[in-house]
Amino acid sequence: MKKAFSLIELSIVILIIGILIAGVTQSSRLINAMRVATARNFTSSSPVASIEGIMFWYETSLETSFIRGESSDGKVITQWKDNNPQTTDKHNAFAGQRTDSSAISYNPAPGASAENTSGPTYIQNGINDLPTLRFTNDNALAYRYLTVDGNVKNIVDQDITAFAVVSYRSGTGWIIDRTCVNESLAPVDCSVSINAGMPLFGVWTLSGELRFDRRDDYGNTPNSDWNIATGYTMDASQKYVITLERKYGISLNIYVNGTVVSSEPDAFGAMNLSPIKIGRHADNDSDNIDVDISEVIFFSGMFKTEDRIAVEAYLGKKYGVKMN
Repeated sequence: MKKAFSLIELSIVILIIGILIAGVTQSSRLINAMRVATARNFTSSSPVASIEGIMFWYETSLETSFIRGESSDGKVITQWKDNNPQTTDKHNAFAGQRTDSSAISYNPAPGASAENTSGPTYIQNGINDLPTLRFTNDNALAYRYLTVDGNVKNIVDQDITAFAVVSYRSGTGWIIDRTCVNESLAPVDCSVSINAGMPLFGVWTLSGELRFDRRDDYGNTPNSDWNIATGYTMDASQKYVITLERKYGISLNIYVNGTVVSSEPDAFGAMNLSPIKIGRHADNDSDNIDVDISEVIFFSGMFKTEDRIAVEAYLGKKYGVKMN
């Protein structure tokens, strides 16, 4: 004859299951904490800090990277803080908004509003199971981006080198663009900005295919085209280290995971970079890119090839990207 479990026996079983679940949850938290601690060690010991000319350095593992309380899964980020160790004058990146046209983070896109414009979402387990920022744009329905402090300045007649750690998810749009501004540094439509939206130095994707864009202060472009199709297509949900490089007077290059995918002569003049936008186009309604970004580093000034390789190696090691 079958005998039913007593209430005590059922209570013991439930207690054991609860202990097991709690143990798994606690172990998961411990593993996540260890991953973040390792990433912080990579960051603090990286070669980045010793290379001159950092314009800004954004990353996601340090406690100083975000406003307290925002580095929580699913939270919308209002500032991505500059961790440049070479200066006390930080250039933070500010979340998009549509409430103050004098602010550098204002979005002049026709469809933008206070309700549909914001910063990206903090994802606890993103690229390489480390924190990441998710920029989920939806044409004129959702604008998710960050704009770099407009006071940041590059050296106009020297090298520019930018690094970004990304995971492409879907759509078409800009990973790094400029913010078109007027004489007062207020954002405006690119067609009416100083020099009609020049200069330009950024990268975007057409349904996964990388495009490299460049144009100097006077509208000059290599081969009379402001954008070049690299022929390199990113796979959805894979992780990439993308490097944009201007070797002044020598070459313009884009690298993916340490391999050059586009190279051409640098045969034009000064680039006085406008404020930089991360995660979306400067002013249009058409971006529907969905992309995770975990680290962005910009350098201005002479930059050695061995320094580029060292930074790429650091990023590859930190985010589990195999570098060539």
